[in-house]
Formats: sequence, structure tokens, C-alpha cells
Amino acid sequence: MNKKKLILVVAVLVFGVASLAVGIKTLVNVGGGGTGYEQYSSAEYGFSIKYPKDWIERTVSGAAVYYNAPPLQLTSTSSWNDPASFSVQIPAPAGGMTLDQLANASKLVIENMYPGISFTSEKDVQVNGIEGHEWTFVLDNFSGSGVNATMRQDFFIADDKVYTITFAAISEYYGDYASTFDTILNSFTVL
Repeated sequence: MNKKKLILVVAVLVFGVASLAVGIKTLVNVGGGGTGYEQYSSAEYGFSIKYPKDWIERTVSGAAVYYNAPPLQLTSTSSWNDPASFSVQIPAPAGGMTLDQLANASKLVIENMYPGISFTSEKDVQVNGIEGHEWTFVLDNFSGSGVNATMRQDFFIADDKVYTITFAAISEYYGDYASTFDTILNSFTVL
């Protein structure tokens, strides 16, 4: 793989993982999602995706869109603010890279960034006719916070652009958000 492609992969992955480290608060109780979804569309970035109405949009460098689940009954504050979040990174040029090349390079980058990382699943996916790849992994003591984070990344190549969608939650609560993450992902379309 050439150096430009590797730099692209590194930039995409570093943003996806690092942008979620906006902060964590320990939750006492995680409730269900809100009532319904709204549509986010971007002609500039060429995609649309739904998000829960009660989630909070944030501006994060490198993200086309970033949403946090609303915090509920918070206790002691550590270094994370959000019980769960998702982002769609600004699409990057694929540079002729195939999905397999992207998956292999991305996994290598994540393994080098987080030695001893635990991948809990990896599979090919298809969303609205677009082939993609997905993995879920656990980051122990995420960013020195003392909190374990479970993250899921789904990435696709369409129109020679890499679309990366990253979902994250405090590991203890990941299961509470899994169906919401699935709904969000299955709403993703390239315009």
C-alpha cells in the first residue's frame, strides 16, 4: 500500500476513535431512546442518515456530523461526557483503494494505536446496496479515564469516497444502545 493511502487510513481512524474521547461521566441509569428519528442530509458531503430526536448535535473537527446520547442521572465525573455517540467522518477520497485494502490497513492502524485491543466482532455488511465492513472492539481504560469503551466502526467506499461511521458507548451500556446504532446505520444512504 502506498504512503498516501496509509496516511489517509491513519487520519480516518485516528479521528474516529479520538473524536469520541470528548469526555465520560459515570451513569447511574440509562433509559430508552427518545421518540422517533430525524433526518440529517448533507449535499456537501453526499450522504444522509437518521439520528434519534433527543440526541445532541456537536461540532467536532473532522466530522461531517456528530451526535451524543443525552446524559441521564449522572454521578461522579471522569474524563468522558457522553454515555454513547456516533459520528460520520468527512468523506475522504478512496484513491482507488478497495474495501479489502481499506479493512486490512485500518485494522493494522487500530492495532498499532491500541496494543492489546480486543476485537469482539468483524464482518462484511451491506447497507442500502453499499458494500462495507464492520468491526466492534473494546478499549480498556479509554484515554486513561478508567472507563472501558466499546466502539463499532462501519466503513464503505462509494463514488471513490470512504465513508466511516463510528459508534461508541461505555462498555457497560453498549447493549442498551446497540439497536439504536443499528437503526442509525441502516438509515445511511449516499446521495
